[in-house]
Amino acid sequence: MIQDVLSDDNISFEKGDFTWQEAIQEVSKPLLKKEIITENYVRTMIEDVEKYGPYIVIGPHLALAHDRPEDGAKRLGLSLAILYNRLPI
Repeated sequence: MIQDVLSDDNISFEKGDFTWQEAIQEVSKPLLKKEIITENYVRTMIEDVEKYGPYIVIGPHLALAHDRPEDGAKRLGLSLAILYNRLPI
């Protein structure tokens, strides 16, 4: 179940203007900190979008960044980042 892998400390709200590459780096921070993934995993997520296109986009304003486990996933993990540049009125 999702609640078994998405803990509260893996959820962040960040204000700022992010490129899609920066968004992947931002959402990866909790997993890197817990050593669930490696820097190589983050790098290959970005490289694969550059190579194959935006296959991670699953809906408007929603992307599920991921890569192959052998690229640096040490165990199952999930993080969520809500990135915004202003709060809706």
